[in-house]
Amino acid sequence: MSKVKGRVSVYPMKKLLPSAVIDVEWQRYPKSDRPKVAAEAVLRMMRPVYPTAKVVVDKGNLRDLGEGGRGLLNVNGRDLAYFTAVEIPAPVPLASLLDGGLR
Repeated sequence: MSKVKGRVSVYPMKKLLPSAVIDVEWQRYPKSDRPKVAAEAVLRMMRPVYPTAKVVVDKGNLRDLGEGGRGLLNVNGRDLAYFTAVEIPAPVPLASLLDGGLR
């Protein structure tokens, strides 16, 4: 199975910019691995921030909608943030952008 590099971004409610970005890797197949890895990454990041609170991470519709899906972070019964998980595309070699390289 091939690994895919991805990025999980955590957005506070009603904000447009992420408050945290986490680089992760998941298996390309099965598709259920991406939401699971994203939820685990958010949970690992938030447990030390709220050590005495009840932290719940809901995968939401990450698996169903793919790149457009998002999950939910709930602390003590309040929705604090949502998170997304997107795949980072492989880099394009510079030579292919310059039509074969320098001449």
